[in-house]
Amino acid sequence: MDRIAIALGSNLGDRAAHLDFAVSRLATSIADLTVSRYYDTEPVDVPGTQPLFLNAAAVGLTAASPRDMLAMLLSIERERGRQRPFPRRARSIWI
Repeated sequence: MDRIAIALGSNLGDRAAHLDFAVSRLATSIADLTVSRYYDTEPVDVPGTQPLFLNAAAVGLTAASPRDMLAMLLSIERERGRQRPFPRRARSIWI
């Protein structure tokens, strides 16, 4: 098993619900998952004016390959409606 660290963030909609959803999905595939408190942060290096981000970090253990982990993280983002029309856009969730 390898230790993995994952950054979580959201600045659209019900930000806490988006992070809670991601954490619940991560817990199904990552052993000993530990999640930080959620923190409000100012947007940095983004176009235009954007809402505050709600951010957290998660760590745990996995036997999944990096490619499989990426596929799982992208799947969680898609399930929550993340779209990628252009870089650094406001988003429901990023992992």
